[in-house]
Amino acid sequence: MDMSYTPEEEAFRARVREWLEQNVPPPGSLTDDLEAMRAWQRKLHAAGLLAVSWPKEYGGAGLSPMEQAILNEELARVRAPGVVNAMAIWWVGPAIMRYGTDAQKKRFIPPILTADEIWATGYSEPTSGSDMAAAKMRAVRDGDVYVVNGQKIWTTLAHISDWYFVLVRTSTDGPKWAGLSLLLVDMRSPGITVRPPASRVTVALTLIAPVETSRTRSPSIATDVFSLSSPETGFSRVAFLITIIAAGRIHRRCGRLVQQNRELTAGITRFSPRS
Repeated sequence: MDMSYTPEEEAFRARVREWLEQNVPPPGSLTDDLEAMRAWQRKLHAAGLLAVSWPKEYGGAGLSPMEQAILNEELARVRAPGVVNAMAIWWVGPAIMRYGTDAQKKRFIPPILTADEIWATGYSEPTSGSDMAAAKMRAVRDGDVYVVNGQKIWTTLAHISDWYFVLVRTSTDGPKWAGLSLLLVDMRSPGITVRPPASRVTVALTLIAPVETSRTRSPSIATDVFSLSSPETGFSRVAFLITIIAAGRIHRRCGRLVQQNRELTAGITRFSPRS
């Protein structure tokens, strides 16, 4: 089996490496600087190096699996920082592209890519941890809105987010996983409270914080799709997204492992005693 890169793949690596050499921020320069993190994401987007698995028709890079692997290797090589809207690129965008209406795609996809709107995602709860099927946050339909009550925990970037991609319970009928739906909630809605954890841990701009809602009225973004799902189909939608997230994380971790192996091998070669 020929495991070598094609000339086209080597050319892609050279282009990425040159771009990173000219554009990657100095280590630590983005810490606690939201505008700098937005600017870094926008640079990647303009260079065609953001949302690498998204189709080009939605503004993604549309890279092949091998190109994605090469990009991850090069990002790891220079220890490039992540992007501020990672939760939206991993979770929200793919969900809207697959299940959303044309109006939703037009409204939400562009500001995800430009980081004009930051997203948080809400699944875990105080009484159920990461057992998403046991979610208790209630959303009750009231005319053309949902009234949402409950708590979520471990909500990354909640303190700077504009929108909330949240798993809620819209029905108590049937098995526990059958009554769940997904809502897109404006984080500026009256009744939403974001509290830092007892011990605040900040990594760049990551704050894992509890979120409480008290009769937050969330407009039904769509009554038949995805509310962003058809009501009570939220669990299957999240399960689909988890497969995407897992594949992406494997890609990125493989890139880091390849780079670490190269650095280790170079070190062994450099310092091995002469025969």
